[in-house]
Amino acid sequence: MSKRFVLCAGLLMVGLFTLALRAEEVGSGGTFGKPVTIPTNVGYAVNVSDDGKAMGVIFDNVVVDLSATTTSQRGTQNQTSIQTKLFTLLLPCKSDDKTLSVTADVRGFVSTDQGARARLIVCAGDATHVVKLTATKEEVVFKGSCKEKLVEESDGEDIDFQDRFRFKLAPKAEKPVCQVTLVLVLERDTDEADSGGGLLAVDSLDFSIGD
Repeated sequence: MSKRFVLCAGLLMVGLFTLALRAEEVGSGGTFGKPVTIPTNVGYAVNVSDDGKAMGVIFDNVVVDLSATTTSQRGTQNQTSIQTKLFTLLLPCKSDDKTLSVTADVRGFVSTDQGARARLIVCAGDATHVVKLTATKEEVVFKGSCKEKLVEESDGEDIDFQDRFRFKLAPKAEKPVCQVTLVLVLERDTDEADSGGGLLAVDSLDFSIGD
């Protein structure tokens, strides 16, 4: 048996062993469960698939609203220039894998006048994702009724958005949870006397284990 053959065989075994370790480290064998922990002032509904691989959370009041400025003899002083909303969801999960790969979809709608800006940030697992608040080529299908309730209150052009991102979890605790934090920000340009307002709402979040 030649030394070259032994060397190649050794390298092949090392490669297979490395792949096996990676497959064990990042897996898709986990499941979601209940109950979900969400602040009591947030209206929501939760659905978990029969196999526990997918979870959907529908909201009805995850909204930030900013009124337009009103110019008067005293100018626009002391008028709100920013509105924020921040809250955290705790989603029970379990797995024998060291690390879980999760795909998340977030959908909602935004309406801003000239001089106003909206931001939506989602922190989950090892990822901090800035959601793209832009129109998509495909129609966004809402799961909740928040838009029906709020769109009449908005004067600007509303945009339906849907964005996807992925993150990893390390379910090491005795009762592991997937912690997801949402940050909604709506602000206006205070240098513009006639800057407008806006509306930002999150309709739902979907999670699925695996790529």
